[in-house]
Formats: sequence, C-alpha cells, structure tokens
Amino acid sequence: MKKPGENVDEKILTLLRARPGRYLSGEDISEQLGVSRAALWKHIDALRRHGYKITAIQNRGYCFVSAPERLTGIEIAWGLRTRTIGKKIVAFKRTDSTNTVAEQLARDGASAGTIVVAESQERGRGRFQRRWESPEGGIYLSIITRPELEPRLAAGITLAAAIAVAVAIRRVTGLNPRIKWPNDILIDGRKICGILTEMRAQQDKIDYCITGIGVNVNCVSRDLPACATSVLIERNAPVSRAEITRAILEAFESEYEVLMRDFQQTVKKWKTLSDTLGRHIRVLVQHEHISGTAIDIDEHGALILELADGSRRQIYSGDVELV
Repeated sequence: MKKPGENVDEKILTLLRARPGRYLSGEDISEQLGVSRAALWKHIDALRRHGYKITAIQNRGYCFVSAPERLTGIEIAWGLRTRTIGKKIVAFKRTDSTNTVAEQLARDGASAGTIVVAESQERGRGRFQRRWESPEGGIYLSIITRPELEPRLAAGITLAAAIAVAVAIRRVTGLNPRIKWPNDILIDGRKICGILTEMRAQQDKIDYCITGIGVNVNCVSRDLPACATSVLIERNAPVSRAEITRAILEAFESEYEVLMRDFQQTVKKWKTLSDTLGRHIRVLVQHEHISGTAIDIDEHGALILELADGSRRQIYSGDVELV
C-alpha cells in the first residue's frame, strides 16, 4: 500500500512536471505543499533513490528531468484518471504471483479497485495452472473487484478486461489488438497479452474477483515464445509501461462500469474486437478436440461453435487454436 510521504512525493512530481525543463524554487515548493525546506530535500532525495532524475541548482531550485522505467506506485498513480481502480497500489520489483498477492489482500478485506503490480514474477500462472512466463519489460498486474454479479456471469469480467487492454494498447501505441476467446490479446495473430480471472464466490454471490493481466510491452523476442510478440517488437521502439498501465486501469474502470449496468453492452463491444468470431477453430475441451466455426458468444460469454454437421455447441472453457 502507499507509504507515509508518498502523497507529498506525488505532489512534488506534479509541480515539477508541470514545468518541464524549468526550475522551481525550493521555497515555492515548500510553501505550496506546506512542508519545511529540510523535509522537501528528504522527499527529493527519496524520489532520486526511486530512479527519478531531478536536478538542483542553488538559488534556482529543482528541475524534473526524467522518470524511472520501473513500474513504481508513484509513477503509475501520477496522472491516473480513475475514481476507484488503482487508487490503492501495491508494487513490487519481484514477487511470486500478483494474483496470489491480490487474493490474500482480498481475503484480508482489501477494497475494490486495489491493484498489485510487479516488474517480474517467479511463479506467474495462466489458465489451467500453467506457468506464465514473466520476462523483463512486461506489465504484470492484478486488479481486485467485488462485483455485484451472479457467479455464472463472472466471465463478463474477463470480457471487460480484454476490451480494456485492447482499447488501452491502441490508444497509447496506435497498434490494432484483437481478442482471441476467451482471454488472449493478439496483434497480427501473435499473443501480446493474457488474462486470468479468478474468484471466490458463494452460491449466489461473488465475494471478490482477481483479474490478472500480463502484457508484453518492452520484452525482446529472445525472451518470448515464437507465437508471442510485444509492443517493442511491433513498433520497433520502447514505450512507457506506466503510461500503458494507466491506460489499462482507466479503460478497465470504464468497461467494468458498463458491465455492471448492462452485460449485453459488454458482449456487443467484445464482438467488435474479436479475432475469433467467423473463424474456423479447433478447441481442446477436457481432452477432446472439437472443430467448427465460431459464430457467436452467448449472453454469458460462452463461445458458440457451429460443427460440420450444422449442429451447435456452447463452449464455456477451453483452449482455442485459430485454423
């Protein structure tokens, strides 16, 4: 969670970033924030230790130069335009799994909108308990929600998250992500993001959901499987991971609110971004391969497959291969 002093750190960064390349006197900053010059210096020193480059010249003051590439809580929070999502940030340089940490926080009563983010994961996991590789340069993020949904509609959280990631990547990078049912984001057929939603629920009520999002941002090709890609690979240039993280959180909050009002609006928007519908696919469902054409998703988010004999089958969970 946020540590004492981080609000002051954020305010200092806001003041300095509002004057790029220009100096702001320590006296002015101290007066605006209501802190002593000595306390201000300690905050500046702490920011530098977090990787922020801030120059100081006697009789001129302080000047913001650059932010660290690390996904710090301060950097994610700076400029974040959300009401609840990401207002509490737990950030790690390295952890076992952001979903595991988020689940424990949720069990301990963490508020909806709390996020856990890490530079890397030692035991990141995907669907069906598979290992999720977490190379340097990615975003590994988990979001705690407490949705007022019936458990049978929990798939809507994954749909909303997939929309949010696709929208955010497009907004920041100009790339054209598409969604492969149920939880992958693709660019030109190669995976750039995976989503894992887990929950604890009673028969008719969801206690909490944990939505894990892993995005290949500045990952290099040697660290990725052949079927995967990254923003860096696609653009041939790095991009700010903090900026993409903020865009994901903002888009997720918007799509989550839509989902809470009207599940069918989420389904409708998901379809416009789908890379699965209309395609001939092969699905592995409990050791059985099923082939057919993906023609729709139903009101619960299940994939509807039309088989060769014209019959239809609902797929609630499975591995999809685009043919």
